[in-house]
Amino acid sequence: MELSTPAPGSSHTIELATWHDLSALRRIEKACFPKDAWPLLDLIGILTFPNIIRLKAICDGQMVGFVAGDIKRSERLAWIATIGVLPEYRLSGVDAMLMATTADAAMKKGYTLGEASWILENNVPMRQGLENTGWKVYKTYRIFEKAL
Repeated sequence: MELSTPAPGSSHTIELATWHDLSALRRIEKACFPKDAWPLLDLIGILTFPNIIRLKAICDGQMVGFVAGDIKRSERLAWIATIGVLPEYRLSGVDAMLMATTADAAMKKGYTLGEASWILENNVPMRQGLENTGWKVYKTYRIFEKAL
């Protein structure tokens, strides 16, 4: 099912993702997060658990991006659990299409707040894209790393 039509001159569409997309999602996770891609069971869960908004970006018949939004009913909040776009499709508008379609889907379900707290502080293109569309940074988590 196609949720968004391509912009003029673009062949990108946003569609609902299902468990049939597991292999493509694993490829995207590994390309986007080589050190900390989600394990297989987490990917199966995100593609099958209820109350998850799960969307994929398609370009030329290939899955090039994915977003999952977890619905937190008690807070009327849609939380972006993960978003990833293959490196060669970044800065092409795919990420913005995924976020906008996720926000639309959440608003249609009556949710008025969104949180995207797992976007790394150094992911400047994603942060700028969100900030340019009205999202505000309200909290920053820092990750410290030390070889043992």
